[in-house]
Amino acid sequence: MNVASILLWGFAATLVLTTIIVAGQSLGITRIDMPFVIGSMFTSDRDRAKILGYAFHVFNGWIFAMIYALFFENLNKSTWWLGAIMGLAGGFLHLWIFGAGG
Repeated sequence: MNVASILLWGFAATLVLTTIIVAGQSLGITRIDMPFVIGSMFTSDRDRAKILGYAFHVFNGWIFAMIYALFFENLNKSTWWLGAIMGLAGGFLHLWIFGAGG
């Protein structure tokens, strides 16, 4: 397993995800700012919450990248649909943990 590559692409994917979240918020599609939400769990200062939340968001992206890499490295057969299923499972896990819709 190439840890440096996993960390690089985990970081890049997290930046893309965060950019999409910020773009959605800027375009009025959503009001959720996930890095701010994460940061506000640690401080009430809005500026610090954004910075802390962004740092935690990137760190969590790295953790997810490592989990995905470990999962796919231990399989003999990795396909796009298996990755899609794992992504959907991760998305539903996030929805369940953060209580979306309820």
